[in-house]
Amino acid sequence: MDEYKELFYLHRPDLKAYNLGDLNNRLNFRKELKCKSFTWFLENIYPQKYIPNDPTHVLAYGKLTNEGVDQQCVDTLQQDDKDNFYLGIYPCHMNVITTSQFFSYSKKLELRHEDNCANVGKISSEEEDELQEGYYSPIKMSPCSEHEAGQKWKLSRKGRIMHLETKKCLDIVPTGSQEGGGEELNMVAVDCKRSTSQLWSFDQSFL
Repeated sequence: MDEYKELFYLHRPDLKAYNLGDLNNRLNFRKELKCKSFTWFLENIYPQKYIPNDPTHVLAYGKLTNEGVDQQCVDTLQQDDKDNFYLGIYPCHMNVITTSQFFSYSKKLELRHEDNCANVGKISSEEEDELQEGYYSPIKMSPCSEHEAGQKWKLSRKGRIMHLETKKCLDIVPTGSQEGGGEELNMVAVDCKRSTSQLWSFDQSFL
């Protein structure tokens, strides 16, 4: 996979430290057969494939860390085998990026986890009154669609992430107490305000 091998290791970080031995024979074999590169495959066979760390496609990528709560990251909470799931907050995996905490902000203004994009969870009509009193909405992931206006977000240079359809901002709120102490946290969309809990940062940014 050449320069794309890091994407493989996102899914199998346990293999990154594995000693593969001498690969010269296999590399020479590939050269003798005049095999095409993985870049050629992406450009000619699968050009629609989204590459989550490619500046051609993205404006930022990596762990998405909250600035107001120490070492807390956006996480799939091991639900990313589903087409639809809610995002959550989990302690950041230090010194390593795992697939559950790898996100990107695309040039199409999508907050993505591979082929799934973030949207603000829909609320029922009975909850409309609560919305006026600070009700917050969960962040739902579903298959990306260019025709879904609810999948568009604005990432500011300071790190605020605003949902363009609802004008709500990503935030962290406490949702209860964890077993063993400490607060349980969740990622939600609420009214935008001056708060460090509404500031986020990616590991890599081209903004």
